[in-house]
Amino acid sequence: MIVLNKIKIYVAGTFEDKMIVKKVIKMLSDDYIITRDWTDDDGNKYEAPHYCELDRNGVINCNVLVLINSKKISSGKMWECGIADGLNIPIIVVGSPVTCVFRFRVKTTISTELDDISEDIIKNIKISIENVMKNKPFKFIDQTMN
Repeated sequence: MIVLNKIKIYVAGTFEDKMIVKKVIKMLSDDYIITRDWTDDDGNKYEAPHYCELDRNGVINCNVLVLINSKKISSGKMWECGIADGLNIPIIVVGSPVTCVFRFRVKTTISTELDDISEDIIKNIKISIENVMKNKPFKFIDQTMN
């Protein structure tokens, strides 16, 4: 089956947050093409070069990068954002904008705690994806006050 005009997204995050990322991917996969689901990777350091290549291609082939950004430090998620930024792929930050070096370059920030990814957060991610694809201006959504 050929699917036309579906937006392609890559969901980035830390390996430690992969269960949160997995949940976000599952909740978005009916509406968008996921260019790479890295959450089933086993973290085998000997496979790291292969995984890096797959991740890089996933970013290169997406229309929008969604960053699940906890306060955990990760060079991987920043590397993926760097690739996206270098290719002018819009970045949407979900979580803590303060720990993201790309916070001044992103299209949308959804500030929220990542303990529970709710339907409201997914709804705001979807709205943000649609808006950046329509080149609408930056928006900051604070869901920490709910």
